[in-house]
Amino acid sequence: TFSLTIILLCSLLIPIATTPASASLEELGSAGKVAEFDHAAVGWWVLDNGNILVATPDGIVTAYMIQENGTYAEVWAVDANTSVNCADYNSDEELLALGTSSGVVVVSIDYMDELYRFTVNEAVDGVAWDRDGDLWVTKRVSKNAIEWDGTASVLSGISTISSHTNGITDVIALSDGKVLTSGRDKQIRIHDENGSFIQALADSTAPLLKMAISSDEAYLFSLTDNCRLDIHNTSDWSREQSINLCSNGQGRTLAQLDNRLMMGMSNGRVFSLNIDTLGVTQEFSVQGEVVGFRQATGEGVFIFTSFGSSAEVHLLDADRDGDDVVDGLDEFPDDPSESADSDGDLSLIHI
Repeated sequence: TFSLTIILLCSLLIPIATTPASASLEELGSAGKVAEFDHAAVGWWVLDNGNILVATPDGIVTAYMIQENGTYAEVWAVDANTSVNCADYNSDEELLALGTSSGVVVVSIDYMDELYRFTVNEAVDGVAWDRDGDLWVTKRVSKNAIEWDGTASVLSGISTISSHTNGITDVIALSDGKVLTSGRDKQIRIHDENGSFIQALADSTAPLLKMAISSDEAYLFSLTDNCRLDIHNTSDWSREQSINLCSNGQGRTLAQLDNRLMMGMSNGRVFSLNIDTLGVTQEFSVQGEVVGFRQATGEGVFIFTSFGSSAEVHLLDADRDGDDVVDGLDEFPDDPSESADSDGDLSLIHI
C-alpha cells in the first residue's frame, strides 16, 4: 500500500517565459505541488470511472480514487514483480501493457489483476495498442517492432521489416493501420499494418525519443534528446516545424488535452503548444522528470513528475477572476475579492 501526502501551496512552479496565449487557450498560472506519492512512476492514465491508474518502474500498478478533499485513496493494486520501462493503456479493452526487460505484462482493469505476459527475449522500450486490439512491441537489440495478436494471444509473426540503425525508442499505431517507430538514428520509420516499409522521415537533427499523434491524426509530434519538437503533417509527411524548446533536456512525454499539446522533459521543463496555431504559448519548470499530464477542472492541467523513489502532482490552472489565486485553489474563482472561505460558510475543495 502506498501512502500519499497532500501538499498545500509549496514548491511553486516557476514560469520560465511566457508568450501571449492564443485566443482559444486561457493562459495558465502555477498552483505548485498539490500531491506527493512515496513511489516513482512510469506514467498515469484516467479510467472510465474517473479513477487514476499509476504504474511504477518496479512493476506495481495501482488504481486511485480522488476523494472530495483532494486526497488519493488506493482502490486496488497488483504487483507484476518486474522492472518496467514503458506502458500504454487501451481504454477500449481496459488493458494496461507494461514493457519490461524481456517482454510485456498486460494488466486487466476489469479483473484488477495481471491478465497475461509474454517474452520477446529483449528489453522493451515502447508499446502501442493498434486499432484491432493487437499490441506492437519494440525490441531493443533488434531495433524493430513486433506484433502480439490480442485475439489469439500469440505473437502474430508480423514485424516491422525496416529496423533502425541506432536504438529504437518508441512505437505508435494509427487508425488506418500504419505503425510508426522512432530511433536514435534520427529517423521515424513508417510501416503498413503488415510491417512492410513505406518510408522514412529523416529530417530530424537529433535522436528521437517520443512520439504522439494529434487527436484528428493530422499531425505527428516527436521529441528529441536535446529538447526539440518536430511536427510533421500526416497528409504528405512533410515537416511543418522544428522548434527548439530549450537548450537541454530529453523528451519524455506528450499529451493532447483539448486544443493544448503538453510536452514534458527529463529535466522538469514543461511546454504548452496550441494545436490550432502550432505555436508554443507557455513554458514552466517543475522538479523531477515529467512522466504524464491530465486535464484538471476547466483549462487546468495536472503534471505528474517522478524521482528515484517518489512522485509529485503539480497543478497549472487559469485565474478567471484575476486575483492571483488560480481557479483550482480559489474557493471563489469568479469573485476577485475572495479566494478563501474565512467564515466557514462554504466548504469547497476540488482537484
